[in-house]
This record gives sequence, structure tokens and C-alpha cells, in this order.
Amino acid sequence: MKIAISGTSGGFGKYAKEQWEGSNEVVRVNLRNSLEEIVNVVEDCDVFLNHAYSKDTKQSDVFYEVFNLWVNENKTIINFGTSAILEDGAFSPKYVANKKHLINLAQTLNQSNPHKKVRVVNFNPGTLENNKMFGNDFNKLKFKDLFEIVDFILKLDNSVEISDIVIKNTTQKVKSAI
Repeated sequence: MKIAISGTSGGFGKYAKEQWEGSNEVVRVNLRNSLEEIVNVVEDCDVFLNHAYSKDTKQSDVFYEVFNLWVNENKTIINFGTSAILEDGAFSPKYVANKKHLINLAQTLNQSNPHKKVRVVNFNPGTLENNKMFGNDFNKLKFKDLFEIVDFILKLDNSVEISDIVIKNTTQKVKSAI
């Protein structure tokens, strides 16, 4: 399997790349490149893990182009949004808006293209283990756990679509903005 991943320089993207290397061909997607260059890198892959947020290229723009390229192909796009947006206001409004836009666009395209072949999964994790904003006493999601879920999805027949996944540690405390 040929897997394209954005955000491989750190965090979950780096972890996933390291886990898949050796058993799959892993392609690094640099979001600092132009949208056309990104699409050219992803085009002949089987999977696109649309993980990284970038100030240079919006995740939703990349997703839209790859979706339209792959709409009639048995391939998989896994978009990474977030469910950690309320926790102490730790994420900027621009970051949250970009992640929400990505997920809303994916849901709209999924619903409006009932005969598509590409599988689109929206994966919305809570706070991850590399997030330093909450200190060590905050119970964060482990990369290993997230990877096992993503890897499981990729092992399913492509006709099985799990549209939206929200995963949080059940002991996470979300503070109210009020």
C-alpha cells in the first residue's frame, strides 16, 4: 500500500510514518508546497492521511483537490480534525475554524456524492500526548492507540466507510468557557 501523510516531521504523523515504513511505501506530503505539487505527490497513492494543519496550505483545499481526483477510485482519505477544541481555549480560533471547515466540507462531499468510490473518514481526536499545553497530569491520547484505529480502518474492505470518528480519553476534563 502506498500511503501519503502530511505532518510527518512530528507528532502523530511522524509516529504513523515510522509504524508503516517497511511494510508500506510512505510518502511525505509537504504542505509548504503549492497545491498542485501536493496533489501530484498524492495522486498515485492508495491512502492520504490528511493530518497536518498548515498556515501555508489549508487542509480543506488539499482534501477537496484529492477528493475530486480520487472520487471514482477505490482509495481512502483520512482527514484529521479535532475534538479537543474546548479544552482551556488552548487552540487558536483560526486552527479550530480550519479543522471544522475540513470536517464540514468532507461531510458535505460525502453526502452529495452517493456513488463515489473514494472512502472518506473524518478522524477527530482529543488532546494528543505531544500537546504540552496541559502539563503531565492531563490524561492525553496515545499515538499508539490512534494508530491502531487508523490501521484497522485501512485493513477494512474499501466498501466499508466509517464517516466520522470522535475519540477522547474518557478521563479528560473539558472546562466550560462560561
